[in-house]
Amino acid sequence: MKLLFVGDFFYNYEYLADDLLELSNWIQKENYQVIVNLEGGLYPSPKPIVKRGHHLHQSHRAIDMMKKLNVVGACLANNHMMDFGPQALKKTLKTLDENGIAHTGAGMNVEEALQPMVLGTGKEQTVIVNFAWDVEESVYATKKHAGCAPRRQELILNSIESLRTEYPVAKLIAVMHWGFELNPLPQPLDVKLAHDMIHAGFDLIIGHHPHNIQPFERYQGKAIYYSLGNFYFSGYRANFNKRRFKGAVENLCDYGAMVGFDSESGESVHNQLLVYDIDQNVSRRVFNDGRVLRDITGADFFSANYEEEARSSSLNKTPILTLDKKNNQRKLRKLFLSYRISRLTREVRRMPVGEWIYQRVKRIHHRDR
Repeated sequence: MKLLFVGDFFYNYEYLADDLLELSNWIQKENYQVIVNLEGGLYPSPKPIVKRGHHLHQSHRAIDMMKKLNVVGACLANNHMMDFGPQALKKTLKTLDENGIAHTGAGMNVEEALQPMVLGTGKEQTVIVNFAWDVEESVYATKKHAGCAPRRQELILNSIESLRTEYPVAKLIAVMHWGFELNPLPQPLDVKLAHDMIHAGFDLIIGHHPHNIQPFERYQGKAIYYSLGNFYFSGYRANFNKRRFKGAVENLCDYGAMVGFDSESGESVHNQLLVYDIDQNVSRRVFNDGRVLRDITGADFFSANYEEEARSSSLNKTPILTLDKKNNQRKLRKLFLSYRISRLTREVRRMPVGEWIYQRVKRIHHRDR
């Protein structure tokens, strides 16, 4: 069985896009069975949840396009799956089931959210689990409430024992929704978790969330792809194109990695990328030349130099989380405080007098710099 793991899939078009139909032809020719990160449910609701970021839901044509792309599985543990509450999630799960698309990572309780996606049988059997991070607004499932499978290290590492018992010859794959957006390098904290997961018995680790490709590494003979970036973000692709990184590839957000996985041999390949061409408004396949999806096997992820490089290359002001738990907590408290201040500022600016005060303070601040 040939699996193809791709990045964030968000489809808000009301038609089937030609560029994805062309990609579908290649997928069918190569006989790939596709696994996507479904970045948002299939249904909205009148009462979205309260959150800092945007609320996303797919178009009703998303299922049709997923079928064209030969999608056999959807990873649901992410920061948009619960945007419209538990009933929207319930309808999404039902629609995926009715259309024969397997899923993992979210459910009406934590037991359901932790249920793996099982594909194939015998030597080709592949078991996939999926976890999300509440620091980046993923809603965790509990015993009584719907949500995503929690990114908790003890829970993740313990899951491998039961999986190995139930599926002794299967390839075990973990899909992680982790890190901060617009970071071109993985967090040291995530690297340590990934290494521990490989030691525990996972055969492959796939990462999502930053909206740009991050490097990969080979660790203990197993591949870790820290972020595949965007696969297809439909109407939002041009917005990502505005983000410019330092280094060999400035438009890193325009690229999405596609990782092929042979379920019998356990080998992975990553020579194909999807890139958004803003001039033609299409996404097309290109070959990876080593600049976009880089191999950083053997890097010292836990050094001060790496931390500084990760910080300086990021396009936002989120912290770099290391192995220092107390310092990480301090950094996150500071981050959450800045989020609260930003939210308060937005609320104040909605009032006419508030906007006037904001602009006055802004001018004074710039004058005094």
